Amino acid sequence: MVRTVTRICQDYDDSDYDDSDDKDSGSVFENRTPGDIVEGERLYQMHCSVCHGVGGAGSSIGPDILEDVAEESVEDLVEVMLEGEDDMPAIGVTSQEALAIATWLKHVFADFAEEDEDE
Repeated sequence: MVRTVTRICQDYDDSDYDDSDDKDSGSVFENRTPGDIVEGERLYQMHCSVCHGVGGAGSSIGPDILEDVAEESVEDLVEVMLEGEDDMPAIGVTSQEALAIATWLKHVFADFAEEDEDE
């Protein structure tokens, strides 16, 4: 499975990802369209928000994911969605759907890491 996740994410390597204002330069957002981001949000709302909340802050069912998303790579997020981790089961999405969700999460929560550092 790791090989599959790696192959899916190879075009979206975010190892040089930073939280700068220029989110399109050398990051997971390269070659992403607004439609891709909207699709990731739709899939998150359908598959993830019940447990992790609409804004990622958690619920009575699942934990806050804001810090985890800010700290993890897209590849790691995809792997968690496809394989599960700890108490979280795999969420039953395709690898491309997991990639869309992870890309949206990084897009939305990238500023969270920056805000956290400022405190």
